[in-house]
Amino acid sequence: MGSRWIPRITSPGNGGGPIPPGGQDHFAPKYLVGNVPAGDSAVGYNTGGFMYIPDPGDCTGIVLALTLPNGPGDVWIRPGTYTMSPALTRLLVLSTTRVWGAGEDYTIIVGNATDNCIVELEGETEIAALTVRRPATQSAVGDAVINAKGLQTSIHEVDVDATLANPPLGPGRITAAILYSQGGIPPNLGWNRLTNVEILGPVIAPGAGEQNPLLMFAGVRGIFDPLGTIALTTISTVTIFNGDAGLVSIGNLAAQQGASFTCGRLLITQPRTIGIYADYSPFFTNGGQSIVLMDAGDASVQTGIWLRNAFQYEIGSTLVINSGGAGPGFTPGLILDSPAGAPSGLPTRVNLHDSTFLGWGLEPAVPVVRFGSGAEVIVGAKMVNCNIDSFGVIPPIELGLGCTNAIVALNVGANLNGAPPGGVPSVLGLGNELAHNTWA
Repeated sequence: MGSRWIPRITSPGNGGGPIPPGGQDHFAPKYLVGNVPAGDSAVGYNTGGFMYIPDPGDCTGIVLALTLPNGPGDVWIRPGTYTMSPALTRLLVLSTTRVWGAGEDYTIIVGNATDNCIVELEGETEIAALTVRRPATQSAVGDAVINAKGLQTSIHEVDVDATLANPPLGPGRITAAILYSQGGIPPNLGWNRLTNVEILGPVIAPGAGEQNPLLMFAGVRGIFDPLGTIALTTISTVTIFNGDAGLVSIGNLAAQQGASFTCGRLLITQPRTIGIYADYSPFFTNGGQSIVLMDAGDASVQTGIWLRNAFQYEIGSTLVINSGGAGPGFTPGLILDSPAGAPSGLPTRVNLHDSTFLGWGLEPAVPVVRFGSGAEVIVGAKMVNCNIDSFGVIPPIELGLGCTNAIVALNVGANLNGAPPGGVPSVLGLGNELAHNTWA
């Protein structure tokens, strides 16, 4: 009678056999991590090209699996909750490694108080089908729950739960659920991908929203890479709840560049301060209907979308809603300004089209959309085929003194109270073209 144990393979992690003569194995190493508290085997084994690694529920088995791949590797994580041991820091997914759970509701990785960052991704990596959860107790290390620091990362079918991570002031403040820094051009044109992801940020108390974009808790954040590369990220079918901001991307004044995002079907719901903030960071939302839902009745709210200091912004097919009534401050639905000037001397501008602004500009004389503040240089901005629906007597758009050669055409404005009329544009700059608009 033979042994009841499955025999060990001769080359663990290399597809179940030796590397064929004259070439490398064509199959990636495959590692399966089991959750012992959930009933998986506590004994490791190798079979059929897989190396099985038991995890006692403290992420030590996951860490072992992530350190084994040499070249492209596949790591599957079985159902269960994995709460990181205090002895561990972030889970580092090495280049060309793919990590898959059993589904967002089944594979749950919980962080610890040692490192605020739970997962860090190098280049050409993938994580999918799991939940990453930030506990309430925080560390002085790490400012993002997931740090996608490499280029061509892929995050999909992932839930990021940071509802308990109410960010404290000072060192250790968490400023992002997902952070992007390094990436594309120059020299690599590869894109990061964020798809089918749900982000739950901390619930910020009314009136307590962070006003400094550098310190806001953002569902997604892009930052300048000191190495000079530009993170290119495409966002599709992503939902962001709560926090201070939905998406924040801040470039570098000296280098005049930052992370760049293109978005489609992005839903941002009830951030306390701002929906989208981009500074020196070209931003595009035009790949399908996106929604920004704010409560501008809160004193913390700045605006729905704020675009600054870049020569190319595009906002299309986007619904920007204020559901909370008039606030005590200046709260337009969209602000385009250029206090520092755009890259390479090019003017700051936006192509705003086919979008709807609902419920903004309720304060007296506050516009729904503002291009430029004072003498700031805004050249060639466009607002075409948009709907401005409000409940107050407001100017639908304000073109600042330094805003020139703008085109405002084919837009419709309506006061949803019926009467009095919804106001007229405030045009302070010269050389602007307003044509075929209906402000009723």
